[in-house]
Amino acid sequence: FNNKHINNGIIASGGGFTIEAAFKTDNPASYAAIISKEGRPGGSRPQQTLELKTRADNSLLQIEMWDGNANLTQISSLQPINTSQWYYVAVVNNGSTMSMYLDANNGQGYQLQGSVPVTGALYQAVLPSWDNSWTVGRGQYAGHPADWFDGIIDEVRLSNTALSPSNFLFAPASTPLAGDYNNNGKVDAADYVLWRNGGPLANETATPGSATAEDYTVWRSNFGNSGSGAGLGSSAAVPEPSAFAGLCLLATAGGL
Repeated sequence: FNNKHINNGIIASGGGFTIEAAFKTDNPASYAAIISKEGRPGGSRPQQTLELKTRADNSLLQIEMWDGNANLTQISSLQPINTSQWYYVAVVNNGSTMSMYLDANNGQGYQLQGSVPVTGALYQAVLPSWDNSWTVGRGQYAGHPADWFDGIIDEVRLSNTALSPSNFLFAPASTPLAGDYNNNGKVDAADYVLWRNGGPLANETATPGSATAEDYTVWRSNFGNSGSGAGLGSSAAVPEPSAFAGLCLLATAGGL
């Protein structure tokens, strides 16, 4: 990416950005970068400009970033990352707030992991800091290449705007209809049968094969409904990334 617009672009005052990726790690208990931006805004401090990574000490997914006012900020996932499981992550920064969303491919779509205040979207105050390279699959520590990723990174997108969850890479146009456990667009007796038999779509937060009273209440209260509603994305509407280590890197018009 050296000398390309994706590195040399300036985020406008009050502007923001979004970084997204699909990934599956073979070793979540390691410091391993999915997306990073090189540079050392903290001078002697070892952290680079931005790094989206797993952590060796707790297996959490973490976004760590220096904001426009050279404050080091971070958000960690609510739960540890599992080995060999596909995840979709999106980090949104609008210049005043940074948020991280994670889709764990469990049918619940993108879930907010946390938000923190920032002063400016990303550190880019003086040369040579703002035009350092974006990297995929490795990071930096103390100014040296480090944190190589062990697994598959299937698709990455960098956008020069703060996207809403409905516009994330793996967000469908609509959410499943509550109580529609066979996903056919209507809540009817067939969904009751699936619930009674412990179908996995009827037990998104329970062990498949163990029907819950809560799911029955959802079906009963929505019986007769049809169609679907707009809302947060769910990876169920998007094919799982290829098992091959193919990487598709996209930048929106204008780039970062």
